[in-house]
Order: sequence, then structure tokens, then C-alpha cells
Amino acid sequence: MGAAPGTREHDRKMSEKCHETQHYIPSEGEDMITHMSDTLEPSRTLEQLPEPFGSVEVVASLHKVPDGYHVVAQTTDGCDADLWKDAIFKSKVTRYLCFTRKNQDSVVVDMKLIDLRDAMPAGFTPILQTLDTKEPALRKKRLCVKLSPHASAQTALYDIQVISKSKLPHTNYTCIGELNNMGIWYRARDLLPMQQPTPRTSIANKTQTSTARSRLDQKLVARGRTEETGGLDGGPLNENQSSMRAKLLLFVQNSLEAVMGHSLTGGV
Repeated sequence: MGAAPGTREHDRKMSEKCHETQHYIPSEGEDMITHMSDTLEPSRTLEQLPEPFGSVEVVASLHKVPDGYHVVAQTTDGCDADLWKDAIFKSKVTRYLCFTRKNQDSVVVDMKLIDLRDAMPAGFTPILQTLDTKEPALRKKRLCVKLSPHASAQTALYDIQVISKSKLPHTNYTCIGELNNMGIWYRARDLLPMQQPTPRTSIANKTQTSTARSRLDQKLVARGRTEETGGLDGGPLNENQSSMRAKLLLFVQNSLEAVMGHSLTGGV
């Protein structure tokens, strides 16, 4: 039988468990295991803060984290952040929160932790399986996330902390619930407006077209004067020369108008 909570034996075992977790060393090639409280500074401006979450998931193993994802492997006081374990008994089954800052077409704008019998909140999606092994994500609760297109979202989540029940979080964090005597807290922030890409190609095409049109107009004027005074050799233009010149000018003008129409419609 395990030691009862509040006894010296219980405290000793919990201390040993925290000590073991603090000395966890990632294997070669493994993603950095994230202790989120070390990544934030209250003095940072919006431009300096991390990108918002594009997705929040649950994984079963610290060693099989998909590329681009980071795991919340420890609580803020350095203990194991496993969301599956029974009290102080060590279990072969583990579950950890993970997140990615990629996939910025959509961002995570809210999270909830609900009972299995509760109705799904409107607009939320349940995390039913682990991302790496496709096993049940959680057993006592259901984690739900709400996504929104980045372009229309005003706020988004950018930090998650798993905090021991006896500890207090940093300011401006929201608790979504508890699992195994640990609270899950998140922090949201206002989003900066998305910068629209400058259509440099279209602007360049319009500039080039305008320049070409100006040059063509100048040539047409010059050639009109030449036709009035004679050919390029000083003599009068014959009928064949005049016909060829007219066809050439018409071809150039039609080609230029086609280019202008293509650039103004965006290449459609």
C-alpha cells in the first residue's frame, strides 16, 4: 500500500518523483521538452511573444512526439506532468499535453476540460485520441479545443502550464480544470493583425506596362512625323513600306494591350 497523503513517507516519495523528473534527459533527435514557465517574460511586447498555438494535442510518449510539436512534460515546480497516473503510483500509461505553433491558418482561441458525460460546448472539438499512438487521450475528463481562422481571431492561446494543486500560477492565466491533483492553465493574448503580402509582381507589371505604353506613344509620334516628312533614308515611303509599318505598329499595340489586361486581372 502507498503512503497516505500528508505523511512523511508520502512527502518523501513525491520529492523523489520530482527529483527524477527534473533530471530527465531527452534522447538524441528528440524534440525539446518544454517547461513553459521558463519561456515567458512579462516585459515582452506583443511582437516579442511566441507565436500563438496552431493546435493542442495529447501524446502518450515523450519519445515519439511528432515534428513541430513541443511537450509540456513537467509541472511548474519540476514534477512529472503526466495526466494519466494514479496518485503516486507509477503507471506504464502516460499522457502529456503538447502543442505546435505551426499551421497559422487557424489558431487555438479557447480550451475546456469537461466531464465525459457533459455535452460538447458549441464550437469546440474534442481531443479523443493521442496524437502519436491513437489511444484514448484521457480517461476521467475530455479535453476540448476551439479553433478559429487566424485572420478573424482577436485573441489566441500561446502558453500552457500544468501546475501542482498546491501551487499558484503566474498572473493572467486561466484554469480549465484539474487532473490527478494538477491544474491545467493557459494564457491568451491579443493577436497582431495579419500582414497581407504586398502584390509586388502585380505592381511591377503595371509599372512596366505603363513605361512601355509611354515609349510606344513616343515612337508613334516620332514615326508619324517621319511619315509626314519621308522615309528613314530621307526619301518618301512607298506603299509596301507604309503597309508593313502599319501592321507592325498594330501588332505591337495589340500585344501591349493584352499584357496590360493580363496584369490588371491578376493573371486570371
